Amino acid sequence: MLVLLAGDEMNTDGLDWWTQYSRYLQSPRWKLTRAVRLALSFHLCAFWWKFWRGKCSGPLQCHHKRYTHVGHEFPFHLFDLQVLCKTHHKDVKK
Repeated sequence: MLVLLAGDEMNTDGLDWWTQYSRYLQSPRWKLTRAVRLALSFHLCAFWWKFWRGKCSGPLQCHHKRYTHVGHEFPFHLFDLQVLCKTHHKDVKK
């Protein structure tokens, strides 16, 4: 799978994909993308109805449902991101 990271977040000095991805998650571009996606979801976990049953916990996280648009999510691929609480993010990763 080919993943392109955007602009100055991309480093082609032989860094592995996870290292590049980790750097991207610290970038201003990701912070803006994450903030917009959180706003679009009204700052609710995708499984918000479980919150009322005590099943949601932890801070909200943006989960990449697929990695084909990493670095290029904003503005056209925002729904490749899913807003999840920490508990449900762990469940989705399994």
